[in-house]
Formats: sequence, C-alpha cells, structure tokens
Amino acid sequence: MPASTVIGLSGNFQRPSKSRSLVADVVGRIGRQYGLAAEVYDLFDFGDTLGAARHASDLDPAGAKILKNILAADILVVGTPPTKAAIPAFSNSSLICSTHCRCRANPFSSRPRGAVTGTR
Repeated sequence: MPASTVIGLSGNFQRPSKSRSLVADVVGRIGRQYGLAAEVYDLFDFGDTLGAARHASDLDPAGAKILKNILAADILVVGTPPTKAAIPAFSNSSLICSTHCRCRANPFSSRPRGAVTGTR
C-alpha cells in the first residue's frame, strides 16, 4: 500500500449495500481531497474464515491482507446498517479501549481518532 491511505469498512455480508455505498462515498471524498490512496471493504471480502477466526492468524490469505491494510491505514472509516448497530457500538468500544491500552502491540495508540455517526 502507498504511504498514506484511507480504508473503508462496511459491516455488511451482502451486496449491493447502501452502507457500503455511503462508506465508499466518504472514503472517496477523503482520498481525493487529501491525495490519499483509498480502498473499501465489507465483511464479505474477508471470506469464509472470518466467523470462525479467533486470531488474525486464523484468517485466510485474503482476510489477513485486508486486516493488514486496515491496521496500516492512516484513516479508517467504518459504516454499518442501522439495524446492526450493536456491531459498530461494540467495535467502537473496543477501539476506544485499545487506544488507551498501554501495551506495545497497540496499532492505534499513536494515531489521531475521530468518530462520525448518523441515523436514518
């Protein structure tokens, strides 16, 4: 991946998806405005191993590459359908906790963070 990237992740397993379209639009705008490389993924892209994975090493090669790209991204945009709000709420809580973690392996500790939310 190029040095500066914006990655979008949509919490959907199906396509087409309004959530993915929204995430792609936001990621595209950020990428164009700031000259960043942009990529968008959804949960479907992770493949069949995502549901059973307990560790990153349990992902298939496609899923492992996506996870590597997410962890290396300068900006991460996450979107999900309103009916699945528990997923991003849990993810947001996990990210907040991980950013305050003092462990050496925390990939988010030195990065700025922000949140954007919306409703129907």
